[in-house]
Amino acid sequence: MNSRQAHGGHGLGVGGFILLAALSGLSPLTSVFILPALPELADDLHTSLSGAQFALSAGFAGLAVGLLMVGPLSDRHGRRAPLILGLVAYIATTVLCSFAPDIATLIVFRALQGVCGGAVWVITRAVVRDSYAGQATARVLSQMSMVTALAPVVAPSLAGQLLLFTDWRGLFLALAAFGAVVMSMGVLFMRETLLVERRQNNDLRAQLAVIHGFFRAPYYFLSFAALGVVQSAMYFTFVIMSPFVFVDDFGMTAQQFGMLFGVAALMMALGNQSNVLLLRRWRPETVLRFLLTIAFVGSVAYLVAVVLHAPLSLVIVAVLLVPLAAGASNADITALTLAPFPHAAGSAAALLGACQFGVAALVPPLVSLAGVSALSMALTMLVTAVGAWWIGIAMRARRGLPADPDPVAA
Repeated sequence: MNSRQAHGGHGLGVGGFILLAALSGLSPLTSVFILPALPELADDLHTSLSGAQFALSAGFAGLAVGLLMVGPLSDRHGRRAPLILGLVAYIATTVLCSFAPDIATLIVFRALQGVCGGAVWVITRAVVRDSYAGQATARVLSQMSMVTALAPVVAPSLAGQLLLFTDWRGLFLALAAFGAVVMSMGVLFMRETLLVERRQNNDLRAQLAVIHGFFRAPYYFLSFAALGVVQSAMYFTFVIMSPFVFVDDFGMTAQQFGMLFGVAALMMALGNQSNVLLLRRWRPETVLRFLLTIAFVGSVAYLVAVVLHAPLSLVIVAVLLVPLAAGASNADITALTLAPFPHAAGSAAALLGACQFGVAALVPPLVSLAGVSALSMALTMLVTAVGAWWIGIAMRARRGLPADPDPVAA
C-alpha cells in the first residue's frame, strides 16, 4: 500500500482486506438469501406471498435502522468492539429466525437481524475511510463493492441449491454458520482503525451538529444521498423483480435463471474491476457520470426490447448493462459522499446507507401492490436510471475531491 494507508502505515493487510470483503457481503447476502424460499415459507407459516415479502422488507428496514444506530456509536467508541458485538448479535438473531413459529415473529426477528447487519455494513465503510483518503478510498471501496454487488445476485442461486437439501429454516442456519466464520475472522484480523484523538463525543447535541454539518457540506451531501437512493432503487428493482419476470414472463426454468444471475454476477465483477482501472486515470466524479450514462442507456434499451417483444437474447443483453453500471457506481458514490467527513465517517456512511436500504425496504411491498411484469420492471428501472443520470449530470462541475487530509497525518 502507499502513503495513504491506515494509521501506523500497516494498511489493512491481506487478512484485514479479506475480512472487510466478507463483511461487505454479509448484509446484502442476508437481505435476499430467502428470496427463492418465499413460496415455501409462505405455505409453512400459513401466510400469503405478500406477507412473506414483508419478511424480506423487514430485513432492509432493520438494516437502515442499524446503520443510523451504530454509525455514530462507532465514531465514539471505535470500530472493533461494535463490529464484534454486532456479529455476535447477528448470529443470535439469525438462529432465532430459523425457529420462528409464525410470520409476525419472523418479521420481528428479521428486523432485528437487519439491525445487526446494518452495524456490520456501516463499520466496514468507516474502516476504509479511516484507512485511506482521496481516490484511494474509491479504489478500495470499488474492490469491496464487487463483493457487495455480487452477494444479492449470487445469493438466490446459492440458496436455490441449498433448498435441494434443506428448507427455509435451514437457510437461516446456513447464514448463522457463515456469520460465525466471519466473526472468527474478525477476532483474528480486525484491528482498531479509529485513533482515540479522532473519536467523537456523540451526545444528542453533538450528533445533531454532525448531521447538520453534512447538510451544509459544500460538496452536496444531499445530492450524493439522493443519487445513492435512486441508484439503489434501480439496482434492487433488478435483483428483486427479475426472478419473477424472467421465470413467469419469459418462461425461463429455474436453472436457466440461475445461469442468468451468474452472468449478471460476472458483469458486476467486470464493472467493479473496470471501475478500479478507470479510477487510476480519471477522478471518481468523472467515472461515476460515465457509469450512470451506461445504466441509463441499458434501461432505455431494456424498455424498448420489452415493448417490441425482442428476442430474449437481446432483452438479456440490454438488462445486464444495468447491474454492470449500478454495482460499480456504488463505490464511487460512497467514496465521494464520505470524502469531506474524515472526522465522522461512521455517521456519514450510516446516513447514506440508511437512505439506500430504506428505499430497498419499500421495493418488495410496492412491487406486490403494483404487480410484477417485464413492463413494470422496465419502467421502474428507467425512471430510477433517469433520476440517477440527471442528478449525476446536473451536479456542478467539480475541481477535484474536497480537501481531504491524509489519515496518517491527521
